[in-house]
Order: sequence, then structure tokens, then C-alpha cells
Amino acid sequence: MGLYTLKCVSKTYTPAPAYTSTSALGRNARLIYGAIAAITWFGFGATVIITACDGYARGNVDPGMFGTSAPGWSGAPTRLFETFSYFTEWSNILVAVVATYLARHQGPASNWWRALQLCATMMITVTGIVYAGFIGPYKQLSGWDYLTNPIQHIIVPLAMVLAWFITGPRGGIDRGVILRSLVIPVVWVPFILIRGAITHTYPYGFLNVEVLGYALSLMAIGFTLVFALVCILIFAGFDRWLTRRAQH
Repeated sequence: MGLYTLKCVSKTYTPAPAYTSTSALGRNARLIYGAIAAITWFGFGATVIITACDGYARGNVDPGMFGTSAPGWSGAPTRLFETFSYFTEWSNILVAVVATYLARHQGPASNWWRALQLCATMMITVTGIVYAGFIGPYKQLSGWDYLTNPIQHIIVPLAMVLAWFITGPRGGIDRGVILRSLVIPVVWVPFILIRGAITHTYPYGFLNVEVLGYALSLMAIGFTLVFALVCILIFAGFDRWLTRRAQH
């Protein structure tokens, strides 16, 4: 009787897939990420070329802010270094790399790639929200800004977040993945502060130590990092919910 019962249970009970297993992407999902990769690489490449050629219109620059490089080719190294220091560019580069990988990779992603995807989605979300709330309303666009600015601050953030919600991949986000996803933004903070201490210039007004001082700037950085962590936890929570929903 006991053996018979055990056989019946083994036939009727099938354990649900472990949450920590990462789902692979289908063809349509990989095409979506391929399109995102193409748009993001284009926006980043155009930004670099226009910056190197000094193609962006010059305006009044507040003390302690980027944008005081010499005109023409002599100022190209400074302009490019400033460009590669923006959180916007870090987030767009990461989105481009992750989207390229997801477009080409057919199997489940490793923990590090899941962390990079989570980090890219979080960083580009922060980029879009901070721009929409604190930078965009006060920024006057002109010339080439009309091409690259919407791509990097509006189109790519919306596309990456929507792709994440619609296509996945799902699963695989555990505590280790969440901790790994914080590495790049945490590295960016000391980089920008050390860079600013040397050059006395900063990418964003709320980080401008020359004007605000370290206390207010560090407070702004703290709020930004907390917001980033909240975004990560929201994405992780939704991922867990969507994964369990798909299993039932």
C-alpha cells in the first residue's frame, strides 16, 4: 500500500521550475533586443562623433560644469572624456552591450549577465526619470541635440524597460544577482567625485561640488543610489511575480 501510494504521488506531482533558473529568449524577443541594440549603438556612436567634431551648439556654462573645453579639434579629448563621464553614456553603453548579447544569445543567461541586464535596466530607468524630472524641463535643445538627446534620454529608456516587461528573460534574480547589479553605479560615484576633484567640473548640477559643496552633493548622490536600489527591487519583484505567474 505504501509503495502504491508513493508511485501515485510521483506520477501526479511535478515540482515547479526553480525561480533561480533563467528562461531563454525566443526569436521575436531576440529581434526586439536587436532593434534596441541598433538604436542604442547609433545614438551613442552619433554622440561620440558629433562631440569629437565639436558639432553641438555651445551655450553659457555654469561654474563647475562640463562644457568649457577648447573649440575645435584641440578640445576633442576633453569633450570626449566628459562625454564618457556622464551617467547617461554609462547607462546607454551598458544597454547596448546587454541588448546585443540578448539578441545573439539563445540559451539561458549566466548570473553575471542577468546582473548586467538588471543593472542596465535600472540605470537607463534612472537616466530617463532624472532627465524627465530634473534636466529636460530646463534644457534648451538646438542643432544635433534634436537627434541624439531624445534617443538617449527617452527612446532607449522606454524601449529597454518595455522590452524587459514584455519579453524577459525571466527568473534568475537572487540576492547575489542584485548585489552584482549595484557594482557599476557604485563605481561611477567615486569616479565622478575623484574626476571632479581633479578637474573641478561635474556632469550634473545636483553633483556640482564647486557650487553645492560636498555635503549637498553627497546627499544628492545618496538619494540617487537609494532610488536606484528601489528600482532594482521593483524590477526583481516584478520578475519574480511574472515568473510565478507564467508557471501556473
